[in-house]
Amino acid sequence: MLLLLHGVMVTAAADVLGQLSTETLAMVPAVSWPAIVVHRRRRRTPAARPAAAPWHAEVVGVNAKDVLGQQGEQVAARYLAEAGLAVLARNWRCADGEIDIVALDGRTLVICEVKTRSGVRFGTPLEAVTKPKARRLRRLAVAWVRAHGLVFEQIRIDVVGVLRAGSGEFSVEHVRGVG
Repeated sequence: MLLLLHGVMVTAAADVLGQLSTETLAMVPAVSWPAIVVHRRRRRTPAARPAAAPWHAEVVGVNAKDVLGQQGEQVAARYLAEAGLAVLARNWRCADGEIDIVALDGRTLVICEVKTRSGVRFGTPLEAVTKPKARRLRRLAVAWVRAHGLVFEQIRIDVVGVLRAGSGEFSVEHVRGVG
């Protein structure tokens, strides 16, 4: 859900809602939002040189599933760094899709797909990576290498499964070379 509020981009959560004016709060729908993200978006002007364009703001509701995914990617990146991999990029996007984490393991480029779940009712996080997803990750790996003009001895596709327990703690399972 996106709302434009007085030309400023804002997402709502309890800590920020207390700082908003009564008029602004009246414009926010009565839903519980699990997180807040504050950012600004700048409009482009048609002029040849960049002019001082006004800043615009929106209230953006953050889905609980998206928050869980962001937490899982953070846990996975920390896990990979502690395991000795150098994280080169996160959430790299191109026309073909997105790579969650790009890392370096020695001289091997590692493309990591992160799957986060709050339970196993619908399968484990690792079961969510199907053969078509692995093929797409291989195509994305090639796109990343081409976009950056780099050469690696090997390219490996890994999956990092992150499971959040009821207590809020995360467990990580790292499978190397899935595709």
